[in-house]
Amino acid sequence: MSRLKRGRSGSGEQACPPLCTHDIPFDLPAKPTGRRIREWAGNGLADFGSGWLVAFMSALLIAIAVVDLIWLPYSTVNPNESLLIETAIANAPWALLWVVLGAMRLQLRKTPFRYRNILSEVAARMQALIMAYVFITMFSIGLLLTTYLATATSRPLLDSYLAASDATLGFDWIAFVRLLNSHPTIAYWLSTAYNSLYLQLLVLPAILALTGRSARLEEFTAQFGLAGCLTCLVMIAVPAAGTFDFYRPAPDLLSSFGPGASTRHLEQLHQLRMLKPFLIEHPEGLSLIHI
Repeated sequence: MSRLKRGRSGSGEQACPPLCTHDIPFDLPAKPTGRRIREWAGNGLADFGSGWLVAFMSALLIAIAVVDLIWLPYSTVNPNESLLIETAIANAPWALLWVVLGAMRLQLRKTPFRYRNILSEVAARMQALIMAYVFITMFSIGLLLTTYLATATSRPLLDSYLAASDATLGFDWIAFVRLLNSHPTIAYWLSTAYNSLYLQLLVLPAILALTGRSARLEEFTAQFGLAGCLTCLVMIAVPAAGTFDFYRPAPDLLSSFGPGASTRHLEQLHQLRMLKPFLIEHPEGLSLIHI
């Protein structure tokens, strides 16, 4: 700094300006781009499992498993072991990928690399997506078995009471279906929306996970499991075959909805209610979604 004060103005050597960079004894701040990268990688790390909702979902899965295991010996339902094995084999690559991503994140912490925070965050988001898919799959399998156990009962169906409730509310199911059937475009989009359930269960978790919204992803997964449990409880309390079995509408009333609209489950439903040994080989939805 003394040289800054003694600049020799007459010797041809120009004095160094007061803020000459080679005289500053400390590093300049990082570039804005680097700071933005670090902020992006550090905000809302997409780790799935840090909230209480994961503990809630785990407890819910354990409760479903306990109920199914206690109920199964007293039921005529027989789950096909090969289906369970095939499901486990199909999910094995996801489990392996989750482990590989975890190992990659661990290695990135030890490796000096400019974009390691970004890569670590992407890996975390992929792990969150895999965890969500695992929970959704486990909920689906456990609750599917519960619906079959709940359907295999000799309790009388309550469709007549449900139809009477509709009439009290002024709702005419036949007239409503006839109205929808008279508008093929509406019927088509309603059927498409209904059949998109599986696609929604793939796309929505992917959007939430890959955009780093792990809290919303946990909420979505927990609500999926809770909604399924509530549906099973209603099935147990109010056994019903559904409106298609109760009203038996003429085929022309459903011409705009395509063949087998909401009736594919009826054959298995009536077989289960005969209380004969039933092997689950080709699962069909038996929940109140068909009522």
